[in-house]
Amino acid sequence: MKDNQIKSVSIKFKPDFYGQFQNFNNKIWNVIGEYVDNAWQSFDQNREKLKSNGKSPQLIVEILIDKENDIITIDDNAAGIDSLNIVRALEVANTHSDTSGLNEFGMGLKTSSNWLSKSWSIRTSAIGEPNERTVKFDLDTVKSNKLEELPIYSVEAPKN
Repeated sequence: MKDNQIKSVSIKFKPDFYGQFQNFNNKIWNVIGEYVDNAWQSFDQNREKLKSNGKSPQLIVEILIDKENDIITIDDNAAGIDSLNIVRALEVANTHSDTSGLNEFGMGLKTSSNWLSKSWSIRTSAIGEPNERTVKFDLDTVKSNKLEELPIYSVEAPKN
């Protein structure tokens, strides 16, 4: 192929890129702060919807560290990640449509998750939607299979 016949070039991140997040110069409190920021943003943007559904008027973020099994679990009572944002939330550098808040760069969730672990998952149920979604990420599987997409597992769940 001659140079003048090239019509496009991919700018999609290759699976090996995700392994580089673990090399970032980061601190555990910054990483955990990203999850708290995301929960706060979701809670703040959906405060009225949460209140009208009888939810707590206060954001609660629970961080459990199980050293024996090497697991960190982060739960919150915010509004979840809805169907419009689940794909955006997991694509690297895909910023939120509203960057006036804490979701400014579109890197926090992915960077933090990959910095903490080679294997992680997100389970979310968005207020007003009748399902719960789970996405599982395993760096070794992503790299060995050269994955550029992950399945979203969905089950029915209460709308509120």
